[in-house]
Amino acid sequence: MVEAVKHVDQLNHSVKVAAPSVKVPLAVLRFVKFGEAAPGGGPPGGVLGLLLRHLSESLLRRAVDAEAAAEAFGALRRYDDVREGMLLVLDGLVRPRLPGRAQAPELHQKLKVVRQELAKGPVEKPAKAAKASPRFL
Repeated sequence: MVEAVKHVDQLNHSVKVAAPSVKVPLAVLRFVKFGEAAPGGGPPGGVLGLLLRHLSESLLRRAVDAEAAAEAFGALRRYDDVREGMLLVLDGLVRPRLPGRAQAPELHQKLKVVRQELAKGPVEKPAKAAKASPRFL
């Protein structure tokens, strides 16, 4: 058991986590089937929509600044469907619930920067180095 906890601690240092005390990487959202959750093309509804909205709002509010928020959400750019799904969540579920710009300018700035980070598109995978082909006699 102790070895498993040490392994989880090592993993969490290499990935972004939603909350360090929970030790769940934000990239776990890659297992959410956004297409099935929102077949009409809008943000997911029901329990999944509530969960994603609350998670997104909490991360935005707890982030120290806009760059920290963008870094946390930026990990999701690796997964194109998750990136697009989170854009729908931010626009359709989170933005309408935020206080006005005059009341919470920092929160709106965080949302803007996070949205820009996700809208950049998927992260390009680094090209693999070409392997030398074996030589035959």
